[in-house]
Amino acid sequence: MRKSPPTVWIISDDSHRVQQSLALAQALSDNRLIHSASEIDFALQSNSSSPDIIIGTGEQTSAAILQAKEFFKDKPLAVSLLKPQKNMQGFDLIVVPEYEPHEKASNVITSIGLLNKITPALLKGAPLSVDFSAPYIAVLVGGNYIGRSYNEEDMLLFSNELNQLSKLANASLLITTSPRTTTETVSTLTKHVNCEYSLYDYRKEQGAHNPYLSFLNAAEEIVVSEDSIRMICEACSANKPVHIFTTNEGFKPYANLYSQLYELGYAKRFDGQPFGRYVPHSPLNEAERIAAYIKSRML
Repeated sequence: MRKSPPTVWIISDDSHRVQQSLALAQALSDNRLIHSASEIDFALQSNSSSPDIIIGTGEQTSAAILQAKEFFKDKPLAVSLLKPQKNMQGFDLIVVPEYEPHEKASNVITSIGLLNKITPALLKGAPLSVDFSAPYIAVLVGGNYIGRSYNEEDMLLFSNELNQLSKLANASLLITTSPRTTTETVSTLTKHVNCEYSLYDYRKEQGAHNPYLSFLNAAEEIVVSEDSIRMICEACSANKPVHIFTTNEGFKPYANLYSQLYELGYAKRFDGQPFGRYVPHSPLNEAERIAAYIKSRML
């Protein structure tokens, strides 16, 4: 049994995907370092001792992970979150979201959605500053995605269902948008919302003073638009009832994940009705679950 915490390297592609690697690294150890994939040569020459685990997310990190593993004579465990496009056999562990197509192999396991750092403990105490009292419903709005953009009909449906839920729950809305949310989407949605709400416009605020964690912490229920897998998974990890807003057309690439979350009790399709009894099978914390797998079977 290992007594000291492992040394973990996070290889970053300098995108939002590094958050998945950070979530797993945090669940594994306090002894961790981040290195950019584009600067892996410098990192290797500057560190004489081998890490125990190297983690990366996305294709841009794969080559750097395997280069570091070879440099340290195969000592570190090489972990890829998301499927690498080549050299799969070079990794000790590959973690693939269950909703994505994947091969069955001895070094491949699946996760429910995307790994993230959200836990009830992290959210606890996140301060909320709004001019109206609880109860609150958090509304997490994404935006344009591959092959489709939200239109006026979509936002009219969304706003009507939000108005209905607000009325039935006697609750105000805490609305936050993402970098992909267009000005037109925000304008159309808020134009038709007829209940009390607070809005954080990510683009307008340029990401500064984001109340995202505060909104998740304060909410009794959470509504998330179908396009954002990251926000859907983070909402489910908050241990709150989650509604997934789907358009009439629907977003088919993530349909398997929606079904899985519905079946496990973490979420339901948004229909303007309160969630009802919320009894998920277990708290959704995939970073902790995958970390426990690595600790018990691989270290």
